[in-house]
Amino acid sequence: MGNYKSFGDTKFVPNLPKEKLERVILGSEAAQQHPEEVRGLWQTCGELMFSLEPRLRHLGLGKEGITTYFSGNCTMEDAKLAQDFLDSQNLSAYNTRLFKEVDGEGKPHYEVRLASVLGSEPSLDSEVTSKLKSYEFRGSPFQVTRGDYAPILQKVVEQLEKAKAYAANSHQGQMLA
Repeated sequence: MGNYKSFGDTKFVPNLPKEKLERVILGSEAAQQHPEEVRGLWQTCGELMFSLEPRLRHLGLGKEGITTYFSGNCTMEDAKLAQDFLDSQNLSAYNTRLFKEVDGEGKPHYEVRLASVLGSEPSLDSEVTSKLKSYEFRGSPFQVTRGDYAPILQKVVEQLEKAKAYAANSHQGQMLA
């Protein structure tokens, strides 16, 4: 869930009973227009939003907390190794997620997913495209892929395009481009 304070990475819980928040959400215009979708989202998120289970109280890795940037089985050592790998490839960790799979022999395999509307197809961004491949780094296999969150990001791009019509000046328009 995304209900964490920006400083201290501590979870906050809504200041009203869960049942009241549920009534507000299920009584919303969105719920009237898309009842199954909103009910499904509430069923997925409602318990987690109010949960005070120790692991869910703080952002962190493994048993120390929760994160959406690393798969649940990643440790701080995995995070450090991945950061070193990204640095070696001159890739920023911003807008990435790391997923770790462990094979039958117990060896970890890492996938670095880059958030992008683009998938694996070539594009004008040849600098990044050339890095979409498999690597061996300090004895661990890494795969760099692109297209993470593509459907959501495509909607963002579409809305930014529409927002250009409301820019106050050319500078604002360029910022939206």
